[in-house]
Amino acid sequence: MAKTKYLRQSFAIGNPVVTLGLPVLNERRWIERTVTGVLQQEFTDWELIISDAGSTDGTAQFLAAHVARNGKMMGLYAKEPQGMIDNWNRPLGHAQGRFYAWIGGHDLRRPQWLHILLNELIDHPEAVLVYSGVDKIDAQNQVIQRHKTWPGTKGLASPWERGLHASRHLAGFGDMVYGLFRIDALQKVGGFPKTMSPDTVMLQRLSLEGEFRPIDKALWARRYIEMPSAHADWQIERPLKRIFTGRRPLLAFFPTLQHVVHMFLRFPLPYGPVMAAIWLKRFRVRALQEAQWRFVKLTGCGTHEI
Repeated sequence: MAKTKYLRQSFAIGNPVVTLGLPVLNERRWIERTVTGVLQQEFTDWELIISDAGSTDGTAQFLAAHVARNGKMMGLYAKEPQGMIDNWNRPLGHAQGRFYAWIGGHDLRRPQWLHILLNELIDHPEAVLVYSGVDKIDAQNQVIQRHKTWPGTKGLASPWERGLHASRHLAGFGDMVYGLFRIDALQKVGGFPKTMSPDTVMLQRLSLEGEFRPIDKALWARRYIEMPSAHADWQIERPLKRIFTGRRPLLAFFPTLQHVVHMFLRFPLPYGPVMAAIWLKRFRVRALQEAQWRFVKLTGCGTHEI
């Protein structure tokens, strides 16, 4: 086990220090390397909770075989297809660790990833999230972008400072969400909300609970099987299908507006309304583009670019 500043006596005997949540759906091509990356972590006091949303490519069977051989793993298998948010939140509901991290089913982790993040959280009790830099790779494991580290809220002491900074300046929520969290703070905010861009909404809410601290070193690689596009089919239609399996809320067709309404109504006072107003001002052009896209979908006139 890698050296950490963690003291075993401070936690319940028998419980792991870290829970790793692995939500998957049809990841058979990549999942073996992902699981190997977990097994090769230098810090070994973890549990891995797998949540399969209804894979049809052999992913669930492959993972079930690992679960049967390894007492540190638990498998949760949906009998019917599940939406992304339910699938991602399920491991959090079964977690026993004091720290928590999500792992993407096609991403890779360096062996020192976990113990470096854990040490940083232990050193900084004011932090609720620590995340590292990331390399972006393609389906052939070729690096397409090296070592991107997003700024956090390090040194911002008050909820006001952190919340305002998150609304005005923060970006890269989709990478930050793969960092290491204090599980009590993560459970307090409820995990991913049922909105578009759930990672962004969750992390903005979490910013009120403590600091986000970046580590300026690439400790993992995020795989892009498809390259992002400005087309609305990628920006809106694709996540709509992944997030909502049943009837879709009307506001989900207007992601920026849905985000603003959620912040206004669900974030604690007095922060929520102020953060919502700042976010709307920051992304007002995008909100208008989303409204235009919806008009195009209903009338067939115009462009599908966002």
